[in-house]
Amino acid sequence: MKKLIVLTLAMMTALGAAVPAMAANTYTATPTGQTVTLNGRQVDFAAYNIQGNNYFKLRDLAAALTGTEKNFNVEYNKTKDAVEITSLMPYIAGDFGNSGYQRSGNQTAVHSPQAMYVDGEAVTLEAYAVLDYNYCKLRDVAELMDFAVDWDPNTNTVNIGTDRGLDESVTVKKEKPVADASKLDTATKKAIADVTTIIGPNGKEYWTIEGNYEEKDWQQFQTDPYSSPALQMFFDEYKKHGDLETFSLSVRSWLRNGGDDGVPHGEVYG
Repeated sequence: MKKLIVLTLAMMTALGAAVPAMAANTYTATPTGQTVTLNGRQVDFAAYNIQGNNYFKLRDLAAALTGTEKNFNVEYNKTKDAVEITSLMPYIAGDFGNSGYQRSGNQTAVHSPQAMYVDGEAVTLEAYAVLDYNYCKLRDVAELMDFAVDWDPNTNTVNIGTDRGLDESVTVKKEKPVADASKLDTATKKAIADVTTIIGPNGKEYWTIEGNYEEKDWQQFQTDPYSSPALQMFFDEYKKHGDLETFSLSVRSWLRNGGDDGVPHGEVYG
């Protein structure tokens, strides 16, 4: 029996029918929905979101940056089965080139098995192979080539800036959505009106806060009070107990003490 097993294994090996290796893990590559610009000009890239991060086709980046001071070349070394990146050198397309961003739906991605070199030095980059091309994180490439990666969450736009280094990247502050006071419930509208008659611009005690609060804080109180934990507590207490004097004093203190920013204006109320 043992001889039969040995003979069978030998025959399988000779015929190339050895036990198959475990298949590589596969991931879903979803076309990124972000707008990408190069020095402010929109450019189409082959880019996918994989495992929560955006990956760009390496050759597309090289092609797009050609002609800038952060250009680089990408070549495949068949002998070493490696990707070789040369900085400060225009991209030589060869048989490849810029694919453009084809929105053809989800693709399958696997971890790239190829080694990567930058100017002859081995580097570690998290790369995925999608449709036989290597895709890398934009910030990883930016770190190697030292270009800026700006982010504007308001327009969902990534900008590649070749006139600056990575440490000079700019992230735009997300703008707060404009609140719609008409959507407030009746009790909240009444509470706002009650306080406004006291400390509003035409209120009898407006002089106590005049010139000592920021307009943005007043607008927050008027249109979006529940975005502030402090104001929410004041409103809840007023709706429960109906103590207008305490409510008015609390709002007045919040305004004069700088709202949620906590930067006092004028005399500070405790």
